[in-house]
Amino acid sequence: MYEINKEAFAAFLTQQRKEKGWTQKDLADRLFVSDKAVSKWERGLSLPDISLLIPLADCLGVGVAELLEGKRTENPEEAENVEILVKKALSLVEEDPEQAKKARKERALLFGGAALVSLLMLALGNWLLGRGGYWGGFSPMFLYEALGLIFGVYFWCFMKEKLPTYYDENRIGFYTDGFLKINFPGVSFNNTNWPQVVKAFRIWSIVTILVVPLLSILVSLLPLEAESLWIFQMASLVVFLGGLFLPIYLAARSRGTGKKRKWWILLLAAAGLALLLVIPGVPHSASMLEIGSVSRNTAEYWTQQHHMLSGVKSVTLRPKQKEYVVRVETESGTLNMEIQDETGVVFSETEIQTGEYPVSLEGKTKVTVTAERHRGSFAVAPEEVP
Repeated sequence: MYEINKEAFAAFLTQQRKEKGWTQKDLADRLFVSDKAVSKWERGLSLPDISLLIPLADCLGVGVAELLEGKRTENPEEAENVEILVKKALSLVEEDPEQAKKARKERALLFGGAALVSLLMLALGNWLLGRGGYWGGFSPMFLYEALGLIFGVYFWCFMKEKLPTYYDENRIGFYTDGFLKINFPGVSFNNTNWPQVVKAFRIWSIVTILVVPLLSILVSLLPLEAESLWIFQMASLVVFLGGLFLPIYLAARSRGTGKKRKWWILLLAAAGLALLLVIPGVPHSASMLEIGSVSRNTAEYWTQQHHMLSGVKSVTLRPKQKEYVVRVETESGTLNMEIQDETGVVFSETEIQTGEYPVSLEGKTKVTVTAERHRGSFAVAPEEVP
């Protein structure tokens, strides 16, 4: 049985590292391992994991066969043929079905736990919003949550962690596997940078499913108008997509060299700062009814249903009949209303309590509501509308 000479391996590794002017930490950073591991290799105490042999050889600019032999090969043509055979053999040895199955199970449990926490946050958040008189979480954000869960299952449980060997032999910037198709011009995927790309996909899915519930609840509590909601939605979409593609691009460009980049921490910080800057800057007014209310504004009727209302708002109705009814449900707080049609003020009440108030309207009508933490609902509607 052939055994690798650890002393020859250690001496050759040390020599090649020093020729490049690197410290043990420099080499460790390029392989994403600790400098203690490199120190053990160079002292002949241990050998690198089989999955690190090809990246280590590529970093040092030597062949894998030369690295294992602990010396340079004199015949270049023979060395090239041996190198191809060694790399193919390593790629076969690395694929341990039992180990891969165990790792997949561990990743599935990790992502499953994060998904469960995320869903519990959504359920609890919406329940608390309902108890507080607000509507449920910001619904467009639920699409991001669904995408994070769907893609997360694939990234954590089914995504291949090793590329075919032809990726190492050619410059390929696209990847296809089932429904996943990605194409990044200007970069090339290979087995040196692919582990970092896969890691970027997985971090993105975890961050998405954990952060989205918090954001959806937060925006439900902010006094934003329709225009402000649109701005927030566009900003969140930019962060959502940027959080996926920018880290992948950086990981693919890294080529497995350089210091370990904490790009995902920087990205999260930038995303959080962007949202903090966007939210206070969008147009909103303290005199408007809170975002927790649900408005329906048509030519016929206007309703605000079962939510905490604060502030002042007016709406213009164009009634097509004469007889209308004001329906009010008050649980707490105060609600004042004034209705003025073409004949003048036809309804003016303060601190309206639960009940129905008939009113006759003629022509263009303006309804003005003033609410002070009013929990309940009101409607101005034709009599036949339930």
